[in-house]
Amino acid sequence: MSGCISKGVKFELTEEQKELLAKIEIVKQEELVPYVANLLRGYNMEDEFDIPYSVDNVSISLSPVSCCLNHCSFCKSHYMNFELKSYPFEKVESLASDIEEIDYPFHHIAIHASNLSLYGVDLYGNRRSHEVIKTFTKPDKIKFAYVGALINWYPELIEEIIRNHKIKEIFVSLESGSERVYNLMNRPISLESLIKLIRFIRKERPDIIIHTELIAGFPTETIEDLKRTIDLIYELDIDPVFVHDYQNSEQIPSSMLLGHSYNYCMEAAYYAREKLLPLREKFKEKIWTGEMFVLEKNEEQKLYFAMLMNGILRNVRFDQLDRDYQEGEIIPANTVKPKQFVKRK
Repeated sequence: MSGCISKGVKFELTEEQKELLAKIEIVKQEELVPYVANLLRGYNMEDEFDIPYSVDNVSISLSPVSCCLNHCSFCKSHYMNFELKSYPFEKVESLASDIEEIDYPFHHIAIHASNLSLYGVDLYGNRRSHEVIKTFTKPDKIKFAYVGALINWYPELIEEIIRNHKIKEIFVSLESGSERVYNLMNRPISLESLIKLIRFIRKERPDIIIHTELIAGFPTETIEDLKRTIDLIYELDIDPVFVHDYQNSEQIPSSMLLGHSYNYCMEAAYYAREKLLPLREKFKEKIWTGEMFVLEKNEEQKLYFAMLMNGILRNVRFDQLDRDYQEGEIIPANTVKPKQFVKRK
């Protein structure tokens, strides 16, 4: 399924589609791995397309797995596209090898999916996301990595996030800081466990940036619930990069909950964005003034790419710098000012 339905547009499933949705089997989280392994036993992924990826001047972005097998009550994707698809690990290794060999000046990699943590469940009967992350960050040319979305946590994945210092940013889906609302969302990990996990990562990797998202206006949510979410995000000191207004649909379980109001959803999202703006700006500043690597002496283009990747520059072109940088030197980005560049006329 592809395309987009604008806000406020009401649509109905056909009777045939409703019958199909009614046949979807709800699986408990602890039964997930054996269920999928049995369901897809013998299914050959080798005939599928290669791993989808895109590149720009400084980064490569790829998704080694698509879809998600969680049953969050607010999410349409599981009920409209319920086929988990991981690309074979051999293709992961092949693409990682290509990254090392390609003569292209990117230094940053983004590894992401609807639920990256489930990579390998459908092919191998176990989760191998940590191996994917390790493989894609192994090339020497990769200096920075973004990893997300991480939902179904497990020990090896946590260890890789902590140990792998190329990982500078991760995306952890919080959704709500109210335990009552969070439980109604039917998330695969308890709120208490998720909070402990975020605190642990923050303690072990104080340099890492943790991005998150939340839903404002979930059915039965009160302003007190929303304030608790906002307070928790400040308490955890994480980046609220996305604040979504709740989108209701008859095809998702949360639609059966009472108390949904379109106007409240919009107002709640606006309220949350305003309250979280100082924290959002703080993390933008942290990214912009972070450290960067200069790989080789007097190679202005690579310095430019490194700065562009960190958000320091926006469409700036230059001929030369007013000083030489030494090979291997690490420069705090906030010491490099725009006036240090000679712009083209």
